[in-house]
Amino acid sequence: MLVSGLGLPELAQLLDRADQGVIELDPAWNVVHCSPAAERILRIDGAGAAGRPFADVLRIDDRSGGIESICRAVERDGTWRGEVRHGLPEDVRWAELSVHTLARPGNAPATVCLLRDITAFKAKEGTLREQERRYRLLAENARDVIWTADLSLKFTYVSPSVERLRGFTPEEAMKQTLAEVLTPAALQRASQTLAEELALEMSPQRDIHRMRVIELEERHKNGSTVQTEITLSFLRNEKLEVVGVLGVTRDVTERNRAVQALRRTEERYRITAEQTGQVFFEWDIATGQIEWSGAGEHLTGQSRLEFRTLTRSQWEGWVHPEDRARVIALMQQAMATPGPYSTEYRFLRKDGSYAVVEAHGVVVHGDASAPSRMLGTVRDISERKRLDDALRESQRAMTVLIHNLPGMVYRCRNDRDWTMEYLSPACEALTGYPTEALIGNQSLSYNDLIEESHREQVWEDWQRVLQEHGVYRGEYAIRRKDGALRWVWEQGCGVYSESGDVLALEGFISDITERKLAEQERSSLEEQLRQSQKMEAIGQLAGGVAHDFNNILTCINGFTEMLMSTMGPSEPIFLDLLEVKKAADRAASLTSQLLAFSRKQVIAPRVMDLNTALRPAARMIQRIIGEDVELRLQLDDCAGRIKADPGQIEQILINLAVNARDALADGGKVVLDTGCIRLDEEQSRQLAGSKPGAFAFIGVADNGCGMTPEVREHIFEPFFTTKAQGKGTGLGLSTVYGIVQQNGGFIDVHSEPGVGSTFRIFLPSVPEEVEAPEPRRSSPVPCGRAVILLVEDEEMVRKMILRILERQGYTVMVAHGPMEAIAMSEQFPGSIDLLLSDVVMPELNGRQLHARLEASRPGLRVLYMSGYPENALSHEGVLEPGIPFLAKPFAVDALLRKLGDVLGG
Repeated sequence: MLVSGLGLPELAQLLDRADQGVIELDPAWNVVHCSPAAERILRIDGAGAAGRPFADVLRIDDRSGGIESICRAVERDGTWRGEVRHGLPEDVRWAELSVHTLARPGNAPATVCLLRDITAFKAKEGTLREQERRYRLLAENARDVIWTADLSLKFTYVSPSVERLRGFTPEEAMKQTLAEVLTPAALQRASQTLAEELALEMSPQRDIHRMRVIELEERHKNGSTVQTEITLSFLRNEKLEVVGVLGVTRDVTERNRAVQALRRTEERYRITAEQTGQVFFEWDIATGQIEWSGAGEHLTGQSRLEFRTLTRSQWEGWVHPEDRARVIALMQQAMATPGPYSTEYRFLRKDGSYAVVEAHGVVVHGDASAPSRMLGTVRDISERKRLDDALRESQRAMTVLIHNLPGMVYRCRNDRDWTMEYLSPACEALTGYPTEALIGNQSLSYNDLIEESHREQVWEDWQRVLQEHGVYRGEYAIRRKDGALRWVWEQGCGVYSESGDVLALEGFISDITERKLAEQERSSLEEQLRQSQKMEAIGQLAGGVAHDFNNILTCINGFTEMLMSTMGPSEPIFLDLLEVKKAADRAASLTSQLLAFSRKQVIAPRVMDLNTALRPAARMIQRIIGEDVELRLQLDDCAGRIKADPGQIEQILINLAVNARDALADGGKVVLDTGCIRLDEEQSRQLAGSKPGAFAFIGVADNGCGMTPEVREHIFEPFFTTKAQGKGTGLGLSTVYGIVQQNGGFIDVHSEPGVGSTFRIFLPSVPEEVEAPEPRRSSPVPCGRAVILLVEDEEMVRKMILRILERQGYTVMVAHGPMEAIAMSEQFPGSIDLLLSDVVMPELNGRQLHARLEASRPGLRVLYMSGYPENALSHEGVLEPGIPFLAKPFAVDALLRKLGDVLGG
């Protein structure tokens, strides 16, 4: 009898119901008896196994240690217990094997082997390992930065995501020290945290699974900082000694999106397998006494002496209170109803913890058919339960993570269609198609979605990465189901067999359309800014040159006119002086255009009806372009009113007409049109230099030779021209540009070589009524009887004006600058009738000088003169009302008439 008088057949029957195989061996370890459960587990014929060596029947894999090591352990200890691989090479299986030597009174000791098939359990362990591999792969492709460092805090690994987080490539990041990565405050906190963790490592509270989460501020490559959350833990060797630091760095700005899905719990990293405990019991129903054998110490934590006299009431007390009533009721039902039973419940260990156990049993009836004993097994399945829970948690966490990622997770084949085997639910948000439409190419392939011009590049890049066993990162466009074009970013890598063959591709695809649009808009704005800065710099230079030229031209014109006034037209030198005058006038026209480009031209804008102003100009344009060019007018009534200087509008039309004429060497057509437009924020971003609002436009289009993009880029720069030397100044379109800018508008140009060019001038629409132009008055040149204080810092101009005024009979006081003029005024006892002053001077401008003089000479009249007055008399070139002003260069008669108007006003 093996257990309390129970024979082997009875024990085999009992264990067979619990799928527990029993094999009895003789002293030579030959099979004496093999139970049906053992036959099923080992897949043998029990009758044929009798008498055969146990090693031949079990067929243990050499990696399990071999039958010899088991024999030695049994001879030495009387028992052996462990897990073994067995079976044929094509059908390897796992079993839990217990070998015991049992004493039998009056008989030789029996060697009994107990078997339990754990192949399914081992397969579940493999599934968990595969789940961990997939998780690591996903973590490697996630947006978090994973890094390791040695104990000197020198980085030993930094994942590719560091470039998105901090702008540094992994190679650059690996070379950085903590002081280069962290801000000073963050470095101090990191150092303190590490010191605390190392101190804990040396204390009784040491925990090899401990992690620490801290928030630190890190430096970005562009000079900014990034707020991050870092999860730290120690790297350990096989002896559990600390050899380094493992960190996972996350941009906390993404926390609200995916923190729950990305949080890693300790359970996911701590899926382990513990030895499964197996206990045999026999319960004497009459006495309540329970006898145990097997792994009772492992299951309960009690010693053999402590549980040898275990009673039913003690056992019931060890069952978890929540399970106790159910288990007792099950036992009573088993005693009342013949047949086996099985159940699971929680069992109290000596240390106060509970083990989850699986119990199987059968009731043995006595002679009177009354239940006398209950035989069974109790096995610790806590580990299996933990693994099941961990697997479910891992699957749940993986599902939550994938569902909350801002993009699509995929697994596909390496074929031209990118045949999908798995797609996360984000597929529909990204592509517009449900997952089932793309998996297996049911409705279409993923390659069909990739923009045709990008397909070959994506394929070539992927094949290169696979050959290098690297990581693919790429950006390309796809076409959604609704037809919308979206830009995506993909990161992934190959899954390889042991032989290196590509089994599949796995990775992540996210929508970056908004980022691409922002990059394009930023690039466009940067180009506009560069162009604006360039034109502003050229404008400053042009304005300064024009100012100096105007002073020179004022002298040339003035002295030339004075010489011409002393002789008749018949004298030979008169014609020469006339040519000098014409050349000076042409130079004055050029400086006027330079001032227009630099937005320093003094203007007098008024409200006008655009169409009314353009109709008379059509005849002028026809004369400019010639009779061999057809002119068409297309004036839209919606053009409405603008506020501008009529002379400047005429300048625009003349310059655009000349430009069109030069493009139509062999005749053609010019269209002059008007219209209106209202721009919102989005539309204004599409038109360079524009802003939201209502605009009227003037369009001049020709079907001439057109322009290349290179020429188009420079057309508004002063002195840029494509004409032959001597055929143009290169100031026409730059003048148009300056006038439009000065009036708060913008220009839109379209041109194509061989097709023609279209210029559209957009000027702000105004609601005011049309202003009638002031009538022109022609007054005679007055004779001088007044005292004039002349203030001019340019010596040549000063001498020329003095000569003019004295010849006309004026009394002139001459000052070289503002401070000298103030001193002369204070010292002069008589009255001063008029201040004739330059505007732009050192120390004080002309307006400030007049204010100082008027304080002591109330009512002092003033006439300002300047090549350009900057902002002393105007705002953005618009002359303030009532300001007497004479623009340089001026004619002698113009100066004298203007003086007469001011003095007589």
